[in-house]
Amino acid sequence: MSQEKAQLIAPQGHFTVPGLNVAGVVTASSFSGNCTGTASSLAQGSNVVVGVMTASSFAGDVFGNAAGLSTTTAGLKLGIVTSTSFAGNFTGIGSGLTGTPNIVAGLVTASQFIGNTPGLAAGLSAGKNLAAGIITATTFFGDGSNLTGAGSTAFIRQTVGSGTTIDLNNGNIILFEHVGDTTVSFANTSTADDVTFIRSLDPTAISYSTGGVDFDGDDTLTLAASSDFTFDGDFTVEGWFYCDSHSSHDCIWGLGRYSGASPNDGVLFYWSSNGILNFYAFGGDLITGPQIPLNAWTHIAIVRSGTIVTMYVNGNAEGSATKSDDFGSGSNNTFNIGSGLNSSSTNVDFFDGKISNFRVVKGTAVYTSGFKPPTAPLTNITGTKLLCCQSDSSTTTAAVTPGTITAVGDPTAGAQTVALDPSLGSAITWPTSITWNGGSAPTLISANTRSTAGQVFNLVTYNAGTNWYGYEEVNSDPQTLGLFSWGKNAPGLEGGVLGHNDLVTRSSPTQIGSDLTWSKWTAGHYSGGRAIKSDGTLWTWGWNSKGMQGQNNTSPGYSSPVQIPGTTWDSVTSNSYVTFATKTDNTLWSWGSSGQQLGINGAPGDRRSSPTQIPGSWATGSDKLSTSGEFTGAIKTDGTLWTWGLNLMGNLGINNASNNHRSSPVQVPGTTWSAFGTAGGYSSLAVKTDGTLWSWGYNENGQLGLNGPVNNDKSSPTQVGSDSTWVRAMGSWGKSVVGQKTDNTFWTWGMNQYGQLGHNDNIEYSSPVQIPGSWSRMVMARFHMMGVKTDGTLWTWGRNNNSGQLGQNNLTQYSSPVQVPGTKWTLDGCVQQNGYTSYVAQKL
Repeated sequence: MSQEKAQLIAPQGHFTVPGLNVAGVVTASSFSGNCTGTASSLAQGSNVVVGVMTASSFAGDVFGNAAGLSTTTAGLKLGIVTSTSFAGNFTGIGSGLTGTPNIVAGLVTASQFIGNTPGLAAGLSAGKNLAAGIITATTFFGDGSNLTGAGSTAFIRQTVGSGTTIDLNNGNIILFEHVGDTTVSFANTSTADDVTFIRSLDPTAISYSTGGVDFDGDDTLTLAASSDFTFDGDFTVEGWFYCDSHSSHDCIWGLGRYSGASPNDGVLFYWSSNGILNFYAFGGDLITGPQIPLNAWTHIAIVRSGTIVTMYVNGNAEGSATKSDDFGSGSNNTFNIGSGLNSSSTNVDFFDGKISNFRVVKGTAVYTSGFKPPTAPLTNITGTKLLCCQSDSSTTTAAVTPGTITAVGDPTAGAQTVALDPSLGSAITWPTSITWNGGSAPTLISANTRSTAGQVFNLVTYNAGTNWYGYEEVNSDPQTLGLFSWGKNAPGLEGGVLGHNDLVTRSSPTQIGSDLTWSKWTAGHYSGGRAIKSDGTLWTWGWNSKGMQGQNNTSPGYSSPVQIPGTTWDSVTSNSYVTFATKTDNTLWSWGSSGQQLGINGAPGDRRSSPTQIPGSWATGSDKLSTSGEFTGAIKTDGTLWTWGLNLMGNLGINNASNNHRSSPVQVPGTTWSAFGTAGGYSSLAVKTDGTLWSWGYNENGQLGLNGPVNNDKSSPTQVGSDSTWVRAMGSWGKSVVGQKTDNTFWTWGMNQYGQLGHNDNIEYSSPVQIPGSWSRMVMARFHMMGVKTDGTLWTWGRNNNSGQLGQNNLTQYSSPVQVPGTKWTLDGCVQQNGYTSYVAQKL
């Protein structure tokens, strides 16, 4: 049929033709069909029902659903778009669009867009110019450097944990949860970055619901041998463990036979009868870790990175060993959870407790430095070979497994709440590219639960992280320390020494008064306690018949704290008869009896019942000043060390063996001393600024640490070993010594009659021996010791006679650390303890 043609058509109703070439005006109320040609004259407001529009151009309004429009290259020029939806691509300037229509677009390539963009904006091209009135996208990706207005200067906060590389694309305000010693590194550093690094002093507690498996001491989960359990490179084995009881060789997991196999590459990860963790492989213990508490969740990971195998406990690196050999090669790689496998391939050494979120990762060292333990159930990450113990209804269900898990015995699955209050990490290794204001990284402050406590660092780079400039912006450490004491408090010389305004002996910690502002404290052997508050006031209590309390009298004593005049006291130390204290103006003061020990050039019978100044400019800090029963030493501001008092065994360090006493300070050779401590009545220990440790004086019990025969006294400083990582060392009247290194490991040596060295024996050691565990501070008393771990728990050991000085609410003697109830204890301000009482502060 020939096509109908018209010069002018003015129908009054609906007009439908198969095809129409229009040259004039179409005024039909509606039009159905194809329209070919120029339709630019269509009147606005007409209802045009079009099947296919192939006009070269179109000007006017489109009403209705335009979803069928071609998404190719046809040029559609629209005045007003009021369609309910639009699907396809639109090219050109979109500035005329209003904010309310619902525009569904596949690809937006407009050079500019003005209006609101609700929804997800993650697919926007990074190079486009997006000029938007209001952005309500649920997420927005990009560095914001090309945004105009508020977006160009906005800061985005992200929370990261220890052991995590900080991706600056996710924000430049860093809330850092510092758990364990860690290394800080940055990724995606921009040309110019301004980073605010906030170190919270109270890490957020971990608590989440999950599943787990309960083992009652004769159960295990086993998996057949698999190449997935041959660890020939990096690997990670981790999980959460809740111990109900300790017995010898409780195995939390085992790989293959730990004996009788060839090659002998089996693994047994166990703890001994007192809960000490041990990682056993290749016929011996590779790593010995800390003691694991009962009835509490603990996150434990064994990680190999390169050739270094490290044990992490609650995110803290607790020991490492070098081992490049394959673990579990050949057929000796069956895997057991909750037991080990002996030479007869029999399950032994069963675990008693609960295990949750157990994961084996092959080919990846998930952790390479201290970290915050996982705050949610573990997931299937790259290299995961086993992920189990997460179900609350099945012991053998696994998210990932190389084979069938078989339950032996009657383990049970159930819901668990994994919970941990992590301790604040004590060390950060910063990028070497940071130049710090003042020349060195700021000192990290210790944990504090106050909401106003925190530490803030600012880091700026102009060349994408090649060089950083860093400085400390905020250092807020409001302390709330309650002082506690316990031990002997009987009438006589020690009357009232506990500070409780009575003469009652106590075998467990009891708070002294209600003050919460104590900062530093010490104890004299007979003369009671000395303590400084955060306002710089100094308080004393105890025996005073020779003026040791500095009250300008010789009254019998004070059974509760009394103030010594002044508000600028910095540190204090005391012995039975004399007290020494420094002020913030670098002055040194003494008072008490035994004139030669006062350091003021007095006669043997002289005494002072109020503070008297010793001339000189003296360094402040608890490590700079120490006294024993017979002599004293202190470091000046120029790094020189001076001693005075009795010199019976060469203890003054002036190369004179005996009877060359000094009633005023005499210099020990050297100008770079950083810490000084006494041990016993006649032994000295000191650390230089290069980290070397030196000792001299009496050596009857090996307290000089020289690894030689005892009774080999020294009258001048002699270096202890060759290590250059010492921080401090101090001893007691009982001739026992404890030293601390820069890695926060603690070492003891000397007399050990009552097990006070903490090595689970009574053997004397003439050179330093490490005490296992993650510790923040230890102090040595006469015949007992106290230590605070990095998690704020307090532990005591040694003599515990009728004084109850161990705070265990008993009179039992212990030769290895035993926990005192409570957390958030601190010994940071403690110089030393006497033989019968103990003083410790707790953050309340």
